[in-house]
Amino acid sequence: MKKSEKGRIPVALRDVWSWKEAVYRETEKMNTAEALKKIHADADAVRAVYDLKEASPTHPLRRVAEEGVEYKTRPGKNLTEGHEESGAAS
Repeated sequence: MKKSEKGRIPVALRDVWSWKEAVYRETEKMNTAEALKKIHADADAVRAVYDLKEASPTHPLRRVAEEGVEYKTRPGKNLTEGHEESGAAS
């Protein structure tokens, strides 16, 4: 992993931080439903460009995003347990 010129923070991590900030700025004035709809539309566009697989309809994190269901975790509980897939999830 390449290191940034400004210190010991990897360039990839800086890129992730920049992306997260951009998403926040684009969605900060939206309500949760609008923000999730935009994020999903953006994810669908990326998935189409890179021909990525879509997450299983029963994947817990997909249900949270699409249905707005709330979830609670116990310490050490893995939300994706039993739902491992190759490819990216939205």
